[in-house]
Amino acid sequence: MKSYFIQADAVQSPKRKITGRKNLDFSNTQKLKTLSPEETFNLGLEISEHLSSGDVIALIGELGAGKTLLTTGICRGLGFQGEVTSPSYIHVQTYVGPVTIHHIDLYLDRSEEEVYDLGIDEMFDSDSIVIVEWADSFPNLMPNNCWQIEIRWTDEGETVRDILIKPKPVI
Repeated sequence: MKSYFIQADAVQSPKRKITGRKNLDFSNTQKLKTLSPEETFNLGLEISEHLSSGDVIALIGELGAGKTLLTTGICRGLGFQGEVTSPSYIHVQTYVGPVTIHHIDLYLDRSEEEVYDLGIDEMFDSDSIVIVEWADSFPNLMPNNCWQIEIRWTDEGETVRDILIKPKPVI
């Protein structure tokens, strides 16, 4: 498994060059390891460089695994400079910057009807980037052509994460 290591202080402004980045090839599934919250954030920056208008990211991981932290890195990489928070209780947070990002949290949703009431199908059909935390709660609602990112705790330390990234399929 590759270790993903980037100096957090190497991050510059949106669409910046990141010193030490791995320049990952997202044409294939990647198994990565981050050793710190900074590395997880910086992985989000790297992922943002590979996103296109209308992309959907299905995030999977336990409570506290780093889904919102990775999302924050993605949002920063896409140019949003405001606060990124987990939308657990409000279900959807929309961040407006150079690109619109819908951040959805399905942790507290109990039915597909509740999820549809959020307007998820309209968000999926838009030019926005859509990031869905707890996507595994409703796998049948996720589009077939979405990115899938799984973040897992490890027994290697409190801040170490195993991350599996399956890029959106090429159609």
